[in-house]
Amino acid sequence: MIAANGVTARYLQKKNYPSLRRVVRTPKRWERIVEVAAQFSFPLPPKPDSQALERFLTRQKSADPLRFPDLSLTIIKLMGAGEYVVEFPRRSPSAILGWR
Repeated sequence: MIAANGVTARYLQKKNYPSLRRVVRTPKRWERIVEVAAQFSFPLPPKPDSQALERFLTRQKSADPLRFPDLSLTIIKLMGAGEYVVEFPRRSPSAILGWR
C-alpha cells in the first residue's frame, strides 16, 4: 500500500495535479519500533530513518507474508498520528482549474 501511495503521489506531481497527503513528521515511539525490529534480528538506527524502516518492512513482508499485516499494523500504530497536507503543483491555481 505504501508503494502504491508513492506511485500515485509521483504520478499526480508529474501531471501537475494537487494532492492530499498524510505526513508523519517524526515517529512518536521510534524506540519501540527499534525494539520490534530487533525481535526480527533487524537493527534499526537509534534516530528515525524512513529508509531503514522501509528495508525492514520489505524484508519482513517477503519473509513472512502471512503475519506481515499484523506487523504492519503494529508499526503504523507506533508511528503515531499523521497530519494531512495539501501539496500544490508549481503551476498557478488558475491554470489548474482551467481559468485563463
